[in-house]
Amino acid sequence: MKRTLVTTDIHGCFDEMMDMFELVKYDPINDDLLVLGDLTDKNSAGVGKVADELYHLQKQYKNIIVIASNHDDKHVRYQRNEEKFHQIN
Repeated sequence: MKRTLVTTDIHGCFDEMMDMFELVKYDPINDDLLVLGDLTDKNSAGVGKVADELYHLQKQYKNIIVIASNHDDKHVRYQRNEEKFHQIN
């Protein structure tokens, strides 16, 4: 049976994302996956791993949609040096 799985607010937590996929028995061949943003922010160390995994799934199976959000946009702007955090003294 085909399912549509929806998630959001991964925030760079790669291990937790993979645990969730295992918990719901995510089947990338038969399931559609919709990720509603906030891939980045809380765990910046895992952001690359999360993005790489979702990119790999999207490229291989074509049934995954990832929508960027405000956290993701802010992360991209910061990486491009378009936005700097201001330190409060």
